Amino acid sequence: MIDVQFNDLPDVPPLQLERSAEGWRVPGTEIHYELIRCDGGVLIRIQGKNYATRIIRSENGSHMVSVDGMPISLRLFTERDRLLTKMGHSAGSNSQKQDLKSPMPGMVLKILVKTGDHVSKGDPLLILESMKMENILKATHDGVVADISAKEGTSVEKNELLLRFS
Repeated sequence: MIDVQFNDLPDVPPLQLERSAEGWRVPGTEIHYELIRCDGGVLIRIQGKNYATRIIRSENGSHMVSVDGMPISLRLFTERDRLLTKMGHSAGSNSQKQDLKSPMPGMVLKILVKTGDHVSKGDPLLILESMKMENILKATHDGVVADISAKEGTSVEKNELLLRFS
């Protein structure tokens, strides 16, 4: 399932599309969208009508596309993006440094950083055990560890602060 949010229409709910045998469709309807790659763009066929598109610009998860010559700004949200948002992270966002909060209840097994450490996006920060699985929580941005609230061997609740960044 993919959500398409039109950036020019922030008050309009996202258009949800799911994959079907015929291509893409709006869940619960028979409106099908077929995507056909051609000449550096994508031809979108909706209920038999064709729309020529091309990507004009794409950055930080937002896209400017041309549909039959008309520019439209949009943002696509995948299942991964929805999961990150649900866990308190924002996909593609680098405008604000976020503190690390527990995405689920569990036990802190090992803290892999110290206060004052410089971390880069993707660096492992700590290991959290939940439902008998070890989860490595990684940095979502570059930063410096300012404070560590978590303690090894202690239980934490969902959304509990684990690390603070400066």
